[in-house]
Amino acid sequence: MNYWIIPGIKEKLTKKALLQKIMAIVSEETGIEIDEIKGRNRYNDIVKARQFFCHLSKTFEVRLKMNISLTMIGKEINKDHTTVIHAINKCNDFLCTEPDYKEEYDLIKKNIKL
Repeated sequence: MNYWIIPGIKEKLTKKALLQKIMAIVSEETGIEIDEIKGRNRYNDIVKARQFFCHLSKTFEVRLKMNISLTMIGKEINKDHTTVIHAINKCNDFLCTEPDYKEEYDLIKKNIKL
């Protein structure tokens, strides 16, 4: 099993552990339960939390050079890799056009201490 030692964190993180950590922080910050984020519900707030999770997972994966696939991110939320691509693209669009969305995203990103 591959582990990554991340500066500032004493524990070794696996890819799955990183995804779970991001999921927990997104859940805590948005007030949406993890089961709801992983579920089939398409209410706006739940979809937004899912988009945050997908985008942040890919952002930190690239920053930490952990090589987490879109399929792996999708499995974490019980979705297909194409859903992850769509969520990342929608998040990018909203970050450019919606100030409130960007503000909430930045708050969550700031609270992920990696």
